[in-house]
Amino acid sequence: MGPLTNDMARLRDDIDTLHNSREAFINDLKHDVAETQSNFRNARAEMARKLVGDLTTFVSGLKADVSDMQEGFRNDHAEMARKLIYDLRTFASDLNKNVASLRQKFAADIQGSHRAWFGQSPAERTTKKETERNAREEEEHRWEEEAPEGEYEEAQGEPEKVEGVHPDDFTKIGGIGSGVQKRLNQAGIYTFAQLARSNHEQVRGALGNLAQLADAYNWIAEAKEFAASTST
Repeated sequence: MGPLTNDMARLRDDIDTLHNSREAFINDLKHDVAETQSNFRNARAEMARKLVGDLTTFVSGLKADVSDMQEGFRNDHAEMARKLIYDLRTFASDLNKNVASLRQKFAADIQGSHRAWFGQSPAERTTKKETERNAREEEEHRWEEEAPEGEYEEAQGEPEKVEGVHPDDFTKIGGIGSGVQKRLNQAGIYTFAQLARSNHEQVRGALGNLAQLADAYNWIAEAKEFAASTST
């Protein structure tokens, strides 16, 4: 074979070698690309799993934080509401006490002004009269028990009846009991008008041994009031 043939044979061998090398390179490249794609998919899947795990952990932690914040807010709100209710009740209680105190003071001022202008009310006078009457009756009863035998029986006799005269109830006057009433009747004093016209000495003289119980000035004054009320 000549030199040209040899060169051509070497060239063909080189071309075949180059072709084989290219095939090998392409195969290796495909393998590398496939491996790279596989690795990328695995890495992406791993990254996705990690991201999902991180997001799940973040969301769970966020939910826990939000729940804690909500619980804290509810507790703070409840505590604030309890404190507000307590403060309002305390304020209302103090206000009621202050209003009640002001009402009492105002009522006392009105009552004092009314008493200073008009004098005691009928109810107050009645209460005072009843108190004095009870005290006088108790004193009369005590004197009856302590008096020597025979001194009080004189006042217990029946008064002399006067035709056409209806005796008034002197026990309505503070300090006059049944014993004093009978003594006054025995002395001829039957009505409020008669008692109102009497003087201090006449009343005490009519009582005899009971004169120490007499409050003649007040009795005569009250008799005048009763006489005026019955005559109108």
